[in-house]
Amino acid sequence: MTRPQPIRRPRVPALACSLAALAALMAVAGCKTQPVQTAEPDRHAEKVEPTRTIAIKMPQGVDIQAVRLIEQGRRMKIYTELLGIGDRRDQKLMFPQAVGDALGMTAPQVRRRFMDTVSRSRRFEVYDAGSSVTAEQTDLVLDGMVTQVTQELRAIEGGVRVSVTRLRLSLQLKHRYDGTPLFPAPVEVVGQTGATTGDRVVISPAERPDNPEVQKRLALDYERALQKAFDLAARRIDAVIRPMGKVVSVDGNQFGMLGGGVHGFQGGDEVVAFRATTLKLPGGDEEFASTRAVAVARCDGTGVRSSQCTIIRKDASLQLQVGDLVVLSDFSATGQRDD
Repeated sequence: MTRPQPIRRPRVPALACSLAALAALMAVAGCKTQPVQTAEPDRHAEKVEPTRTIAIKMPQGVDIQAVRLIEQGRRMKIYTELLGIGDRRDQKLMFPQAVGDALGMTAPQVRRRFMDTVSRSRRFEVYDAGSSVTAEQTDLVLDGMVTQVTQELRAIEGGVRVSVTRLRLSLQLKHRYDGTPLFPAPVEVVGQTGATTGDRVVISPAERPDNPEVQKRLALDYERALQKAFDLAARRIDAVIRPMGKVVSVDGNQFGMLGGGVHGFQGGDEVVAFRATTLKLPGGDEEFASTRAVAVARCDGTGVRSSQCTIIRKDASLQLQVGDLVVLSDFSATGQRDD
């Protein structure tokens, strides 16, 4: 009797089995790690900043006299006076006045530069003696006085000298109506050159200070010190004079305010909404008795007289209400955020 022969299966080489198993594993792994396709973000979509609930500090520049300007639909008017320019008796400069005048630094030109620097922020209207507007037609009077100007050459190395120019400017800012000062004491700012390598007039050992070209460079060094002092003065003024508005509508984290371009607000401004109480003074005037910050908002929709703002930070214990006041934040006025 013939026995049946066993079925012979084809032999698969060991290497082929290994490759097949590895391919199967890679396929499974690929399925598990395949990235999820997400929609590409819309670059044109409005950027929404989440609202945070934190304690908010009151900014500077809250002035009850500025509240009157909200209904009037205008910004603060400042009359500037600059004294002590052009009097060389107290100015120790190393170039003759004619050199400075030729570079555009006559007394009227310097006063105009002071006015232009103060008005650079476009938050208020600024006038000086060269305009048809008098101090009686404005809200504030800014007195600036150049009290000291010095210029000297300091030796560094190898006979090389550098110019060091220092200009001291005193400021007083007060309400025209009653003389109330906005600075508790006169503010002094100093513009100085020569402290750093990029801010120096360098005079070689072979150059004489009375050389016309050297004197021109010394005059330009004085111009830089002058402009530095003016820039510092403008920052001090921006810190204490702010446009103000009033909340007229509230819708969730959005609110509308009476306050726009004519009041000194600009697109993208950050503002602080606050609640205030007032008291009557003996003379009949009103003054803020208390102020408390309610929310910080960004006003992208700034119009001529009104603006639309979005709350980005708010106080946990207060809700914004119609009638609350609004003032430009420290961040938008001076670049200093106070969270």
